[in-house]
Amino acid sequence: MLKRLLALGLALAVPAGARAAESAAAPPPPGLSALDDSLALESAAALRRGAARLAALQAADGAWAGQPAVTALALVALLNLPPAVPPADPAVVARGLDWLRHRLLAPAGDIRLEEAAAGALGLARANRPEDRAALLAVRARLLAAQVTGEGADAGGFASAPGRPADPAVTAAVLETLLLTGSLDPVPEHPADLAFLAARRYLHRYQAAGGAATAQLVLGLMYARTAAADPALLEALAALPAALEESRPPAAGQYAALLATVKACGVWERSVPGGTARLPADWRATVARLLLERQDADGAWRGSPGAGEDRPELATALALAALELAAR
Repeated sequence: MLKRLLALGLALAVPAGARAAESAAAPPPPGLSALDDSLALESAAALRRGAARLAALQAADGAWAGQPAVTALALVALLNLPPAVPPADPAVVARGLDWLRHRLLAPAGDIRLEEAAAGALGLARANRPEDRAALLAVRARLLAAQVTGEGADAGGFASAPGRPADPAVTAAVLETLLLTGSLDPVPEHPADLAFLAARRYLHRYQAAGGAATAQLVLGLMYARTAAADPALLEALAALPAALEESRPPAAGQYAALLATVKACGVWERSVPGGTARLPADWRATVARLLLERQDADGAWRGSPGAGEDRPELATALALAALELAAR
Protein backbone atom coordinates (compact mmCIF):
# COMPACT_ATOMS: atom_id res chain seq x y z
CA MET A 1 0.00 0.00 0.00
CA LEU A 2 2.64 2.55 1.04
CA LYS A 3 4.67 1.94 -2.11
CA ARG A 4 1.63 3.00 -4.13
CA LEU A 5 1.16 6.00 -1.84
CA LEU A 6 4.61 7.21 -2.83
CA ALA A 7 3.81 7.63 -6.53
CA LEU A 8 0.24 8.69 -7.06
CA GLY A 9 -4.71 11.94 -7.21
CA LEU A 10 -7.00 14.56 -8.79
CA ALA A 11 -8.49 17.35 -6.66
CA LEU A 12 -11.22 19.80 -7.48
CA ALA A 13 -10.61 23.51 -7.03
CA VAL A 14 -12.08 25.72 -4.31
CA PRO A 15 -13.72 28.76 -5.89
CA ALA A 16 -11.20 31.62 -5.80
CA GLY A 17 -13.81 34.00 -4.41
CA ALA A 18 -14.45 31.77 -1.41
CA ARG A 19 -10.75 31.62 -0.61
CA ALA A 20 -10.36 35.38 -0.99
CA ALA A 21 -13.30 36.09 1.31
CA GLU A 22 -11.82 33.93 4.08
CA SER A 23 -8.36 35.45 3.58
CA ALA A 24 -9.56 39.05 3.84
CA ALA A 25 -11.24 38.50 7.19
CA ALA A 26 -8.19 37.81 9.37
CA PRO A 27 -4.61 39.00 9.99
CA PRO A 28 -1.68 36.90 8.78
CA PRO A 29 -1.61 33.67 10.83
CA PRO A 30 1.36 32.61 12.95
CA GLY A 31 3.19 29.41 12.14
CA LEU A 32 3.16 29.82 8.34
CA SER A 33 6.23 32.04 8.08
CA ALA A 34 7.57 30.29 4.95
CA LEU A 35 4.82 31.96 2.87
CA ASP A 36 3.93 35.58 2.23
CA ASP A 37 0.99 37.02 4.19
CA SER A 38 -1.66 36.49 1.53
CA LEU A 39 -0.63 32.93 0.74
CA ALA A 40 -0.28 32.16 4.44
CA LEU A 41 -3.88 33.24 5.03
CA GLU A 42 -5.15 31.13 2.15
CA SER A 43 -3.12 28.15 3.31
CA ALA A 44 -4.40 28.44 6.88
CA ALA A 45 -7.97 28.51 5.59
CA ALA A 46 -7.32 25.49 3.37
CA LEU A 47 -5.73 23.59 6.25
CA ARG A 48 -8.68 24.41 8.49
CA ARG A 49 -11.22 23.18 5.94
CA GLY A 50 -9.16 20.12 5.08
CA ALA A 51 -8.62 19.11 8.71
CA ALA A 52 -12.34 19.42 9.47
CA ARG A 53 -13.22 17.30 6.44
CA LEU A 54 -10.58 14.69 7.25
CA ALA A 55 -11.85 14.34 10.81
CA ALA A 56 -15.39 13.88 9.47
CA LEU A 57 -14.18 11.07 7.20
CA GLN A 58 -13.06 8.93 10.14
CA ALA A 59 -14.97 5.65 10.45
CA ALA A 60 -16.77 4.72 13.64
CA ASP A 61 -14.02 2.26 14.60
CA GLY A 62 -11.39 5.02 14.46
CA ALA A 63 -9.76 4.13 11.14
CA TRP A 64 -9.56 6.00 7.87
CA ALA A 65 -10.38 3.81 4.85
CA GLY A 66 -9.78 0.75 7.08
CA GLN A 67 -6.04 0.83 6.34
CA PRO A 68 -3.07 1.42 8.67
CA ALA A 69 -1.12 3.56 6.20
CA VAL A 70 -4.06 5.87 5.46
CA THR A 71 -4.98 6.07 9.15
CA ALA A 72 -1.40 6.96 10.08
CA LEU A 73 -1.22 9.61 7.34
CA ALA A 74 -4.47 11.13 8.58
CA LEU A 75 -3.29 11.16 12.18
CA VAL A 76 0.07 12.72 11.34
CA ALA A 77 -1.68 15.40 9.27
CA LEU A 78 -4.07 16.20 12.12
CA LEU A 79 -1.30 16.19 14.74
CA ASN A 80 0.94 18.44 12.62
CA LEU A 81 -1.56 21.27 12.15
CA PRO A 82 0.24 24.61 12.65
CA PRO A 83 -0.68 27.14 15.36
CA ALA A 84 -2.72 29.10 12.80
CA VAL A 85 -5.24 26.23 12.67
CA PRO A 86 -7.37 24.93 15.58
CA PRO A 87 -6.04 21.60 16.86
CA ALA A 88 -7.80 18.37 15.99
CA ASP A 89 -10.43 16.98 18.34
CA PRO A 90 -8.51 14.84 20.88
CA ALA A 91 -11.26 12.20 20.75
CA VAL A 92 -10.82 11.81 16.99
CA VAL A 93 -7.06 11.41 17.40
CA ALA A 94 -7.38 8.97 20.32
CA ARG A 95 -9.82 6.73 18.41
CA GLY A 96 -7.48 6.63 15.46
CA LEU A 97 -4.43 5.84 17.56
CA ASP A 98 -6.24 3.08 19.46
CA TRP A 99 -7.35 1.44 16.20
CA LEU A 100 -3.85 1.72 14.81
CA ARG A 101 -2.24 0.20 17.90
CA HIS A 102 -4.54 -2.83 17.87
CA ARG A 103 -4.04 -3.28 14.12
CA LEU A 104 -0.25 -3.18 14.40
CA LEU A 105 -0.30 -5.80 17.17
CA ALA A 106 -2.06 -8.25 14.83
CA PRO A 107 -0.03 -11.21 13.45
CA ALA A 108 2.64 -10.07 10.99
CA GLY A 109 1.02 -11.96 8.12
CA ASP A 110 -2.10 -9.82 8.44
CA ILE A 111 -0.39 -6.55 7.52
CA ARG A 112 2.16 -5.75 4.83
CA LEU A 113 5.61 -4.52 5.79
CA GLU A 114 5.19 -1.02 4.37
CA GLU A 115 1.74 -0.73 5.97
CA ALA A 116 3.29 -1.58 9.34
CA ALA A 117 6.09 0.92 8.81
CA ALA A 118 3.64 3.68 7.88
CA GLY A 119 1.31 2.81 10.75
CA ALA A 120 4.12 3.05 13.27
CA LEU A 121 4.79 6.63 12.19
CA GLY A 122 1.34 7.63 13.42
CA LEU A 123 1.98 6.11 16.84
CA ALA A 124 5.49 7.56 16.99
CA ARG A 125 4.18 11.05 16.22
CA ALA A 126 1.69 10.85 19.10
CA ASN A 127 4.32 9.40 21.48
CA ARG A 128 1.85 7.78 23.91
CA PRO A 129 3.20 5.35 26.54
CA GLU A 130 0.44 2.83 25.78
CA ASP A 131 1.66 2.50 22.19
CA ARG A 132 5.23 1.51 23.08
CA ALA A 133 4.62 -2.26 22.82
CA ALA A 134 3.17 -1.92 19.32
CA LEU A 135 6.07 0.28 18.22
CA LEU A 136 8.62 -2.19 19.56
CA ALA A 137 6.85 -5.05 17.76
CA VAL A 138 6.85 -3.19 14.45
CA ARG A 139 10.45 -2.10 14.91
CA ALA A 140 11.57 -5.69 15.51
CA ARG A 141 9.65 -6.86 12.44
CA LEU A 142 11.22 -4.18 10.24
CA LEU A 143 14.76 -5.01 11.36
CA ALA A 144 14.14 -8.72 10.75
CA ALA A 145 12.78 -8.06 7.24
CA GLN A 146 15.93 -6.49 5.81
CA VAL A 147 17.27 -8.47 2.85
CA THR A 148 20.48 -10.29 3.74
CA GLY A 149 23.17 -12.03 1.70
CA GLU A 150 25.51 -10.77 -0.99
CA GLY A 151 23.16 -9.95 -3.87
CA ALA A 152 22.15 -6.59 -5.30
CA ASP A 153 19.13 -6.42 -2.97
CA ALA A 154 21.13 -6.98 0.22
CA GLY A 155 20.39 -4.25 2.74
CA GLY A 156 17.15 -3.19 1.09
CA PHE A 157 13.57 -3.88 2.08
CA ALA A 158 10.87 -5.50 -0.03
CA SER A 159 7.10 -5.23 0.17
CA ALA A 160 6.84 -8.99 0.76
CA PRO A 161 9.20 -11.94 1.28
CA GLY A 162 10.65 -13.20 -1.98
CA ARG A 163 10.14 -9.94 -3.84
CA PRO A 164 12.97 -7.65 -4.96
CA ALA A 165 14.02 -4.86 -2.64
CA ASP A 166 12.46 -1.53 -3.48
CA PRO A 167 13.91 1.94 -2.78
CA ALA A 168 10.48 3.40 -1.89
CA VAL A 169 9.75 0.63 0.61
CA THR A 170 13.31 0.94 1.91
CA ALA A 171 12.89 4.68 2.45
CA ALA A 172 9.60 4.12 4.30
CA VAL A 173 11.15 1.51 6.59
CA LEU A 174 14.23 3.63 7.26
CA GLU A 175 12.08 6.63 8.19
CA THR A 176 10.24 4.54 10.78
CA LEU A 177 13.46 3.05 12.15
CA LEU A 178 14.99 6.51 12.41
CA LEU A 179 12.00 8.11 14.12
CA THR A 180 11.61 5.24 16.60
CA GLY A 181 15.32 5.06 17.42
CA SER A 182 14.75 6.27 20.98
CA LEU A 183 13.20 2.87 21.72
CA ASP A 184 16.60 1.18 21.29
CA PRO A 185 18.60 0.45 24.43
CA VAL A 186 21.40 2.95 24.99
CA PRO A 187 24.27 2.96 24.12
CA GLU A 188 23.71 0.01 21.77
CA HIS A 189 21.55 0.64 18.74
CA PRO A 190 20.70 -2.48 16.72
CA ALA A 191 19.54 -0.33 13.81
CA ASP A 192 23.01 1.10 13.14
CA LEU A 193 24.07 -1.86 10.99
CA ALA A 194 20.69 -1.80 9.26
CA PHE A 195 21.24 1.83 8.22
CA LEU A 196 24.71 1.02 6.90
CA ALA A 197 23.47 -1.95 4.89
CA ALA A 198 20.54 0.06 3.52
CA ARG A 199 22.86 2.85 2.46
CA ARG A 200 25.00 0.36 0.53
CA TYR A 201 21.88 -1.07 -1.12
CA LEU A 202 20.74 2.41 -2.22
CA HIS A 203 24.21 3.18 -3.57
CA ARG A 204 24.17 -0.04 -5.60
CA TYR A 205 20.66 0.69 -6.86
CA GLN A 206 21.70 4.14 -8.00
CA ALA A 207 24.97 2.95 -9.57
CA ALA A 208 22.99 0.37 -11.56
CA GLY A 209 20.91 3.13 -13.14
CA GLY A 210 18.06 3.33 -10.66
CA ALA A 211 15.89 6.42 -10.95
CA ALA A 212 17.00 9.43 -8.88
CA THR A 213 13.62 10.04 -7.29
CA ALA A 214 12.50 11.90 -4.16
CA GLN A 215 12.19 8.51 -2.46
CA LEU A 216 15.86 7.82 -3.18
CA VAL A 217 16.84 11.15 -1.62
CA LEU A 218 14.72 10.35 1.44
CA GLY A 219 16.17 6.86 1.72
CA LEU A 220 19.73 8.13 1.55
CA MET A 221 19.02 10.86 4.10
CA TYR A 222 17.21 8.48 6.47
CA ALA A 223 20.14 6.05 6.13
CA ARG A 224 22.39 8.79 7.55
CA THR A 225 24.30 9.42 4.36
CA ALA A 226 26.87 12.22 4.60
CA ALA A 227 25.69 15.47 3.04
CA ALA A 228 28.69 15.57 0.71
CA ASP A 229 28.17 12.01 -0.54
CA PRO A 230 28.27 12.09 -4.38
CA ALA A 231 25.31 9.69 -4.65
CA LEU A 232 23.16 11.94 -2.47
CA LEU A 233 24.20 15.05 -4.38
CA GLU A 234 23.36 13.32 -7.65
CA ALA A 235 19.93 12.30 -6.37
CA LEU A 236 19.31 15.79 -5.00
CA ALA A 237 19.92 17.31 -8.43
CA ALA A 238 16.74 15.57 -9.60
CA LEU A 239 14.49 17.18 -6.96
CA PRO A 240 13.52 20.32 -8.92
CA ALA A 241 12.42 18.17 -11.86
CA ALA A 242 10.61 15.79 -9.48
CA LEU A 243 8.79 18.74 -7.95
CA GLU A 244 7.64 19.82 -11.39
CA GLU A 245 6.65 16.31 -12.49
CA SER A 246 4.69 15.56 -9.33
CA ARG A 247 2.28 18.46 -9.79
CA PRO A 248 -1.16 16.83 -9.74
CA PRO A 249 -2.43 16.73 -13.34
CA ALA A 250 -5.77 15.25 -14.33
CA ALA A 251 -4.77 11.87 -12.88
CA GLY A 252 -3.17 13.31 -9.75
CA GLN A 253 0.12 12.78 -7.96
CA TYR A 254 -0.43 13.68 -4.29
CA ALA A 255 1.79 10.96 -2.83
CA ALA A 256 4.60 11.80 -5.24
CA LEU A 257 4.19 15.47 -4.35
CA LEU A 258 4.37 14.69 -0.62
CA ALA A 259 7.50 12.59 -1.08
CA THR A 260 9.16 15.42 -3.00
CA VAL A 261 8.13 18.04 -0.44
CA LYS A 262 9.50 15.85 2.34
CA ALA A 263 12.77 15.37 0.47
CA CYS A 264 13.12 19.11 -0.13
CA GLY A 265 12.34 19.89 3.50
CA VAL A 266 14.71 17.27 4.92
CA TRP A 267 17.52 18.49 2.70
CA GLU A 268 16.81 22.16 3.42
CA ARG A 269 16.74 21.69 7.21
CA SER A 270 19.56 19.16 7.50
CA VAL A 271 22.27 20.33 5.14
CA PRO A 272 24.13 23.66 5.37
CA GLY A 273 23.53 25.50 2.12
CA GLY A 274 20.87 23.01 1.08
CA THR A 275 18.36 25.79 0.43
CA ALA A 276 20.51 27.17 -2.39
CA ARG A 277 20.13 23.89 -4.32
CA LEU A 278 16.34 24.16 -4.49
CA PRO A 279 14.05 26.54 -6.40
CA ALA A 280 13.66 29.68 -4.27
CA ASP A 281 9.86 29.62 -4.48
CA TRP A 282 9.28 25.88 -4.15
CA ARG A 283 7.21 26.22 -0.97
CA ALA A 284 4.91 28.84 -2.49
CA THR A 285 4.60 26.75 -5.65
CA VAL A 286 3.43 23.74 -3.65
CA ALA A 287 1.01 25.81 -1.58
CA ARG A 288 -0.62 27.43 -4.62
CA LEU A 289 -0.91 24.10 -6.36
CA LEU A 290 -2.76 22.53 -3.42
CA LEU A 291 -4.99 25.55 -2.89
CA GLU A 292 -6.12 25.32 -6.51
CA ARG A 293 -6.92 21.62 -6.20
CA GLN A 294 -8.93 21.62 -2.96
CA ASP A 295 -12.62 20.88 -3.31
CA ALA A 296 -15.26 23.16 -1.86
CA ASP A 297 -16.02 20.69 0.97
CA GLY A 298 -12.38 20.86 2.16
CA ALA A 299 -11.29 17.51 0.73
CA TRP A 300 -8.82 16.66 -1.99
CA ARG A 301 -9.72 13.83 -4.37
CA GLY A 302 -7.73 11.67 -6.74
CA SER A 303 -8.43 9.40 -9.65
CA PRO A 304 -9.19 5.66 -9.29
CA GLY A 305 -6.28 4.70 -11.51
CA ALA A 306 -3.79 6.41 -9.19
CA GLY A 307 -5.19 4.77 -6.05
CA GLU A 308 -6.16 8.11 -4.52
CA ASP A 309 -9.84 8.04 -5.39
CA ARG A 310 -10.85 7.92 -1.73
CA PRO A 311 -10.86 11.41 -0.18
CA GLU A 312 -9.43 9.99 3.07
CA LEU A 313 -6.12 9.28 1.35
CA ALA A 314 -5.88 12.26 -1.00
CA THR A 315 -6.87 14.69 1.77
CA ALA A 316 -4.36 13.27 4.25
CA LEU A 317 -1.58 13.44 1.64
CA ALA A 318 -2.46 16.97 0.56
CA LEU A 319 -2.75 18.25 4.12
CA ALA A 320 0.63 16.77 5.01
CA ALA A 321 2.25 18.32 1.93
CA LEU A 322 0.72 21.74 2.60
CA GLU A 323 1.77 21.66 6.26
CA LEU A 324 5.36 20.87 5.31
CA ALA A 325 5.47 23.50 2.57
CA ALA A 326 4.19 26.16 4.96
CA ARG A 327 6.77 25.52 7.69
